[in-house]
Amino acid sequence: MILMQITLAVETDLPEIMELVKASIQKLNDDSIDQWDEVYPTKQLFEHDIKRNSLYKYLIGTNIAAIVTLSEDYPIEYNNIEWNDKSSKHLIIHRLVVAPRYQGQGISKSMLLFAEKTAIEKQYESIKLDSFIDNKISMALYISMGYRRVGSVNFRKGTFACFKKYLKDKNSGLTIVGADTAVIS
Repeated sequence: MILMQITLAVETDLPEIMELVKASIQKLNDDSIDQWDEVYPTKQLFEHDIKRNSLYKYLIGTNIAAIVTLSEDYPIEYNNIEWNDKSSKHLIIHRLVVAPRYQGQGISKSMLLFAEKTAIEKQYESIKLDSFIDNKISMALYISMGYRRVGSVNFRKGTFACFKKYLKDKNSGLTIVGADTAVIS
């Protein structure tokens, strides 16, 4: 049986993370989705995420199959969105990416469920994220997982839809081992 787990990324993961990102950029380009490139995301950005304990990796055995950043940081463009917040405690999802060879296996959904469980444990009111409008797969995923589109922002590459999901304590199919590790059940 191959162990699948989500845990914090560490600095020694950077070469494998950058290979995953490079392969993902190529796949996006092959699919005519001009979302990421050599300008974004950068190795320095992932180094920063690792130092802040906000970059998580999804492991299949010892291979990194996906990554996601979970933090409270958000781009200033979010200030122009009517989020209808009830509090100021929100988890922001950044840079969720699955290696092309692992796509289509439900890993993105598992990463979102992990983010939701983490946010509930840390008593966040909601999760916010954005998705490149031309990335139809990610747009459909977020909608299918109950994220509500609340507006859009423009970044260097174009228009990104902004989504929000209010959280409730629920059984997500993940067993939380610690604040930074989950085992897929």
